[in-house]
Amino acid sequence: MSTIRFWLLIVLGAVLVVAGCSSAPKRDDMAKLNALAEERTGSGVRWRTSETTDAEIRKEIGQILARELTVDDAVKVALLNNPGLQAEFDRLGAAVADVWQAGLLKNPTLVLSPRLSTKSGNPTIESGIDLNLLDYFMRSARKRIAEAEALEVQHHAAQAIQNLAFETRTAYFNLQTALHKYRVEKLNFETAEDSVVMHRRLAEAGNISALELSIEEANFSEIRVALQKAESEAHLMRENLNRLLGLWGADTTWKIPEAVPAIPEGDGGFEGLEAKALANRSDILSLRAGLDFYREQIGAAQSVRWVPQLDTGIDAAFEEDAYKIGPHLQYEIPIFDRGDARIEKFVNLYRMRLRELENLAIHVRADVRTARDKMIAARQRVFFYHKQILPQRTRATELMQVQYNAMRAGIFHLIAARQNELRAEKEYLDAHRDYYTARAELERAAGVRMYSPHPPTPSPLSGEGVKKETK
Repeated sequence: MSTIRFWLLIVLGAVLVVAGCSSAPKRDDMAKLNALAEERTGSGVRWRTSETTDAEIRKEIGQILARELTVDDAVKVALLNNPGLQAEFDRLGAAVADVWQAGLLKNPTLVLSPRLSTKSGNPTIESGIDLNLLDYFMRSARKRIAEAEALEVQHHAAQAIQNLAFETRTAYFNLQTALHKYRVEKLNFETAEDSVVMHRRLAEAGNISALELSIEEANFSEIRVALQKAESEAHLMRENLNRLLGLWGADTTWKIPEAVPAIPEGDGGFEGLEAKALANRSDILSLRAGLDFYREQIGAAQSVRWVPQLDTGIDAAFEEDAYKIGPHLQYEIPIFDRGDARIEKFVNLYRMRLRELENLAIHVRADVRTARDKMIAARQRVFFYHKQILPQRTRATELMQVQYNAMRAGIFHLIAARQNELRAEKEYLDAHRDYYTARAELERAAGVRMYSPHPPTPSPLSGEGVKKETK
């Protein structure tokens, strides 16, 4: 009988070990993130976990960088190559590993205690296997807690995707505007240079005073500084985009189209944007997942307040050529610590997260309204410049050219008209940039991708607008 009990003990221990085994959970977190990224940014994401994946992504990025980068190309490169975003995916992988760990039972504890009798000299071997029963009953709750935390991390990664796409689009349009403004400033510099040369000739001939020449040279110096500033800003904008794209070395020689993109005739899809934001924004969903996490924590803490620790097992002792087998139970008596402090902590954390969610919802609604109003106002400015100011300035320059050719106006009048036209072009470019920045901001704020209901209107600066020279 003793031998049978011994083998039953071995079998029981084996069963417990097998019961504690668990395979890695099969999850589709990255598939969900990829689908969300394609829906809201137009580009997918990939988790770089192997050299093979790295090589494939590098090849794909190389093909994209070999051509002129569009704004969608830039977003695609950023989502594939930005190290900060990859770190978010690694954080999600760690959270999934926590889910795996939460589904595992604690290993049984094997205790061996050999004893030697000082009286008879005969050895006594005591052994036992301990198993935490409470751990078994808490396994389901523990796993739900880990899954809630992993879901929160997943939503955080989704928000990081949208933030990166927004920053990349903004940086792209800032760079494109800076490059275009640099070319406008260069034309303005050339025009001012012609003007100051003419003023110097007139001063030498005694036709203008030293004061007039001094004022013109001061204006020319300021325009020279403005040109240098425009060139520096273009370099800074380029480096900012390089940072977001995760590029360095030879990969930073990419090019973007010189012409600014067209503006759509109208924008739609403003209906229900605030409600869509509350339903789609990943930071909102992350906080909601955090509520589930703390709710599970409260439930788990309340369920074990009277049974904080419960261990059971089987002990066996070999003594005088015989086995002694029997169960044992360990129970922690909740006299001093009944879990009240732990429960109170989770209750307050839950309430804190609820307040944070309420505060974020207010900010999200305001962000949506602000971005929408900025986008509408910027589009109105763009079209006002497009249909009113730029044509008027161009017409004024053309008429002044006619007056100059007929010797009814001086060269300085023609130069001033051209400078006013160039200044209007720079202001148009600023409004154009503000529109696309507000558009990207609205997409991020609402958690949706904006689609244009009407075809774009050609930009007056997309072709020869900046190439005109003073005759």
